[in-house]
Amino acid sequence: MFALVDIITYNSMFVIMLWIYNPILDKHESWLTLLAFNLALVPSLIFTFSTHANHAVTMDRAVMATLKGISIHLLFLFALLSVIQCNFISPWFWIYFYASAILIVSTANIICRSALKIYRRNGGNTMQVVIVGNGETTRRLATEMTNNNGFGYNIHGFFSSTDDNDISDNLKHLGDLSDIEPYLSRHKIDEIYYTHPDDTPDNIALVTRASQRHMARFYFVPPLGHWVTRNFHIFTIGSGIPVLSLHRNPLDRIANRVLKRLFDIVFSATVLITLAIPVFIPIAIGVKLSSKGPVLFRQKRAGYHGNEFYCLKFRSMRINDECDTVCATRNDPRVTRFGHILRRLSLDELPQFWNTLTGDMSVVGPRPHMCSMNDRYSSILSDYMIRHMIKPGITGWAQVNGLRGNAEDFPKIKRRVEHDVWYMDHWSFILDLKIIARTFYNILSGRDENAF
Repeated sequence: MFALVDIITYNSMFVIMLWIYNPILDKHESWLTLLAFNLALVPSLIFTFSTHANHAVTMDRAVMATLKGISIHLLFLFALLSVIQCNFISPWFWIYFYASAILIVSTANIICRSALKIYRRNGGNTMQVVIVGNGETTRRLATEMTNNNGFGYNIHGFFSSTDDNDISDNLKHLGDLSDIEPYLSRHKIDEIYYTHPDDTPDNIALVTRASQRHMARFYFVPPLGHWVTRNFHIFTIGSGIPVLSLHRNPLDRIANRVLKRLFDIVFSATVLITLAIPVFIPIAIGVKLSSKGPVLFRQKRAGYHGNEFYCLKFRSMRINDECDTVCATRNDPRVTRFGHILRRLSLDELPQFWNTLTGDMSVVGPRPHMCSMNDRYSSILSDYMIRHMIKPGITGWAQVNGLRGNAEDFPKIKRRVEHDVWYMDHWSFILDLKIIARTFYNILSGRDENAF
C-alpha cells in the first residue's frame, strides 16, 4: 500500500511540476526522463519497504524512512541521468521538486499510516499472535503490543507451564508447551514470540518445529528486561558469536551527527541574528536595571563526555555566594522581579544558543547540570553518566514532560535521568522537532509549572 502511495505521489508531483515549469521537451526526451525517474523509485521503495511492513513501527521512524527514501531516489536519479546523458531539465527544477517532496511525500505517508492505524483499531489488518513464556519479559512484550492498538497485534494468549495471572488481566493462558501444536492446528496464527525463561534446546526445537509446520513466523525475545532498549545493536565476533550492545547511541552514526550539528548551527544562528536587537538588547537593559552585576551569568556545567564548559544565561538573580552550589527553588529570594519574568518565559536560557553555535551544546538534549551535582548523583544512579554520551541541550525530552525545575529533588532527578536515557536511545531528527514544538507550546501556553 505504501509503495503504491509513493509511486502515485512521486509521479503526480513530477507531472504537475513539469506542467507548471513547462520545460521544452520532445516526446523522446519526456519518456526518457520519466523512465529514469521511475527506475530511481525502485531502490527507494525497496529501502522503505521493510520499515512500512513492520507492524510496530512508530510514526517518527516511518517519517525518517520516507526522508531517507527521498534521498536515495535523488542519488539514483542523478546517477541514471548522468549515465544516459539525459540533462534536459534545469537543476533548479529538481531543487524545487525535492524540496516539495520532503513535505508532500512525508505528509502523504503520515496520512496513509494514520488511516492504517484507524483501520487496525477497528479490527482490520491485524497480526494474530501467541506468546510462549511467562514472567517479566512476557509482561513487557504484551504491554508494548497492546498499549498502541494501532500496531495491529491481536494476542490470543500465552503458553506456559504455569498460569501467571500477573502477566495481564486480558491475556489468556492457553496451556503448556505441549498444547502449542494442537492450538496452531485449530487457529491461524501469524507470529509466535518465544519469551520462555527456560530456553532449553528441546523447548525451542518443539516451538520452532510447530511454527514451521503451520507457517507461523518465530521470534525469540531474550529475557534481558529493561536493559534492552529500542536501539540495541547485535554484531558477531569470529565465525558467528552474537554480541548485543546495550544503550546504542544513534548519534554514533556520522550521518546523524552531521544532521544534528547542521540543524544546531542553522537554528541557533537564526535565533541569535533574529533576536539580537528586538529581544537581547532590551533584556540586557532590564538585567542591568534590576540589580548590580553583569548581564550574563557564566557557570561551569558538565557537558559532552563529562567535559566542563561555561554555560551562559541572562542573569536572573542577585549576586550571591551560593549560585554554584544551590539550585533555584520556587519563590527563591535570590531571584529579582525581572529575573522571575525571564525564568517564567525561559528567556534567561537564550544565550545558550551561543553555546550551541560554538558546539558545547545542542538545541535538544539532556539539560547540563552543575558539576557538583554530577559528583553527587553519579555514585547513586547507575544510569546517570550515560546522559553525557550526547551533547547537553537547551531543551530536552525530560523538560517537555514536566521534569524541569529543582534539581535537588531526588525522585525527580531519577525520572529525569530515565527520560534523558530514553531520548538518547530513541533519538531521531523528527523527535528533536517534536521536542522543540512542545517547548514552544509549553512556554506560550504557560503550562510549565516548573519554570521558576
